[in-house]
Amino acid sequence: NEKDYENALELFDEIIERLETKSAIDFKDPLEIEYEFKVYNQQCYIYYQQREYTKVIKLGEKALEMIQDDSIDKNRYFKILYGDVASDYRKILKKRLNLSTLHRLLEESFRRIGLVEKANEYLKRMKENES
Repeated sequence: NEKDYENALELFDEIIERLETKSAIDFKDPLEIEYEFKVYNQQCYIYYQQREYTKVIKLGEKALEMIQDDSIDKNRYFKILYGDVASDYRKILKKRLNLSTLHRLLEESFRRIGLVEKANEYLKRMKENES
């Protein structure tokens, strides 16, 4: 099982590396953003299972940063293809992502390393997302 996790992490790293080339020029389409988010989410799950909580936190926060409004707003793909309705597509994209799972993994990881206040912040976000 551990070998399967390692193989999956290697593949996920390759995927992220390829998508980062498009990130560098701010030109990822919505499906690529969603896919990259899901890859980070899967990596977080694996690292959580391996009890590597600092890696969960690092990757989880990177995934959340990637989908912040300002990150998406500077994406040239959204501007060129969606123009005035880019914000609508941004909202649709964010609804499609499973933020609750990532918030839960972050909440539990912060709690396990003793950062209760930060854990409670993600617990609050998770509950807001579910409602």
